[in-house]
This record gives sequence, C-alpha cells and structure tokens, in this order.
Amino acid sequence: MNFLEALAKQTLFFDGAMGTQLMEQGLTLKDIPELWSVDYPDRIRTIHENYLRAGAHVIQSNTFGLNSFKTEGTGHTVAELAKASMKLVKEALDQVPTDIGRGFAALDIGSLGKLMEPLGELTFEKAYETFREVVLAGRDDADLVLRGYPGVDGDPGDELPQLIVGHVLDHGALHRLGVLGQDADLFGDGGGGDLVVAGDHDGTDAGGDALRHGVFGLLP
Repeated sequence: MNFLEALAKQTLFFDGAMGTQLMEQGLTLKDIPELWSVDYPDRIRTIHENYLRAGAHVIQSNTFGLNSFKTEGTGHTVAELAKASMKLVKEALDQVPTDIGRGFAALDIGSLGKLMEPLGELTFEKAYETFREVVLAGRDDADLVLRGYPGVDGDPGDELPQLIVGHVLDHGALHRLGVLGQDADLFGDGGGGDLVVAGDHDGTDAGGDALRHGVFGLLP
C-alpha cells in the first residue's frame, strides 16, 4: 500500500519539527543541520524513531534546507547528504513499525534561502536546477516528496506523491505559494503536486478557511 492509498483509508500523522529536536541535541545557529546526517547519524535516527514511537506514520528526511548553496565549502555534496538522510529514515522505519505496518519516508525540501528575481538575483532556471538536484539524489529511497515550492510538469520525482506545503495566514493567504487559500488548487496538477498541505500558525481560523476551500490541511 503506497502513501496515497493509505491516506485514502485513514488519517496519517506526520512527524514534528526536526530543527527544535536538533537544537535540544546541541545544534547551534552556526551549524548546518543537514550535515548531522553524516556527522551524527545516530542522533538523527533516534529522532526519527522517537517520532514513530509517538505515533507518526510519515517521517521527513533531514534535508529541509539541503541545497548546493549551503553545501559549498563543506566537503560534502548534495547527493551524499540526501542519500545519507534518506538512509536514516529507512533504517528508522525498518526498526519501528507503525499501527499500519511500515511507515512512509518523505523527502523533505524547503526553501533555498535566497530571493528570486526581481527581488533577488536567483533566476527561475537556477532555482529549478537546485531543487532538481535534491530530488534526483533522494527520490529512490522516498515514498513521497514534501516540498515548499510549486513545480512544473515533468519534474523529477513526479512518479512519487507530491505534497506542496504552505502556511496559511490571515485572510487565507498561503504565503509560501503566493496565492490565496481558495486558489491553492492551482498548484495541484499545474504545480506538479498531488496535495497542498496548509498549516495554520497564526492562531486564526485561516487554516480552517483553506480547508473549506478544498485545500488539504495538516493543522497543529
């Protein structure tokens, strides 16, 4: 049973934040979290296993901020870190079963930490190639891709379920996608995604508003 089949049958729980868990383990603001997948693999694996024991069905890889801009000068490649991170997720899933059997591994892809044109210097083509590098490196070990950006048809990893993540703010604005909650379905097939995941983080009912407009939501 794949992720979308399981989701059609019951509610699935994702794990929680990785960054706060890493900070409890000693991560500082100067550290690159993704390097911990090779420097402290036992710590990352333990975090995954603890989330599974707490009831999570889906484990996100330690790759949220992984990209070639961040790895420059570290002595590690995007491919090396992506594969190492996905390996740790798989090991945790093999070690700790969920109430539906084996859980699911999500390749987690966040922002690039740079502004795109015209606000910044990053071109669409460069952003696409940078995201593409991460997907190509991690997709073989993933059951789904969790990403904070809309894609285009024919993206690598399209064979996997694609979840586009946005935070719903006041007035239903889905700020990562730059569209209103009621328009977020535009980022379904056209954006290379299967689901738009909306999180309500400002204490309003914006997330509920997005849900009423047909946006799939994981609300805290």
